[in-house]
Amino acid sequence: MRYKQTDPHKKFIERGPYVILPIFGDVISELRIGTQSLTTLHFRGSSGVGSQLELREAVTLVRGDVEIYLEGTRPNSTCHPSTLAPLFDLLRTTVLDARASRNGVLEIEFSNKWLLRITPESGNEAWRFQYPAPDQIVSGHEDDVIMLINDDERLI
Repeated sequence: MRYKQTDPHKKFIERGPYVILPIFGDVISELRIGTQSLTTLHFRGSSGVGSQLELREAVTLVRGDVEIYLEGTRPNSTCHPSTLAPLFDLLRTTVLDARASRNGVLEIEFSNKWLLRITPESGNEAWRFQYPAPDQIVSGHEDDVIMLINDDERLI
């Protein structure tokens, strides 16, 4: 996995086999769910600049012995948004850790004890993280955008 990092406010950190996403301490401020679009989590940092995470494959929420597999994060004709209701528990929670492994597995730990896990299943992008979120106007240069790219030159 490679990443492009030039923004002085958000830093990627390598920790063993992981790349740590720069959303520690950010809060999930918005959850977008639709039948014709990707499910998206929006994070808001203390600087006011947000980032977003598109969920492109199924998600597992884990808390203690409870595991909830949410296949409906992939838009299709059979997707029903109500199956994603467990994601609402993440609204207004703080990110305690967010790590991506080199094989594309993403794990995010939240202050309410939920762990969100996305494991690539189809060989395509399982998720896409962007900072700043594309719907935000941020002054600066296009090199200030952070993207994660896997070893196959695809965005993660």
